[in-house]
Amino acid sequence: MGEDYIDTLRREVLEEVGRDIVSETIEEIGMISEVRRDVFDPQVKFIRDTYFYKCDITDEEHELKLTQSEERAGFYATWADIDEIIEVNSRHGLKECMKRDTFFLKWYKEETEVGNNK
Repeated sequence: MGEDYIDTLRREVLEEVGRDIVSETIEEIGMISEVRRDVFDPQVKFIRDTYFYKCDITDEEHELKLTQSEERAGFYATWADIDEIIEVNSRHGLKECMKRDTFFLKWYKEETEVGNNK
């Protein structure tokens, strides 16, 4: 049997951020379903469900485990607040995943007042 969503979250954060998750802080905050034409075959329907979580992480740092394509693209882990992420993604977010994530972050910020000084 494959990973459940929480196991996937733990693995992805460890691989791409180099940190462990504090389990009791995990909270699902949203999900977006995408349906569009496949970029490789326009006759095929592309369907993806993306789940969004918030959680705390531990202070212990681990080595990143990036894919070869991520390494070639110059990926690295960095910390930014929600406004910085929205701004950078809005300027450079040409890929569908960045558009999706930016849409979600704008919605989340508006709904929760994250990043606002209210």
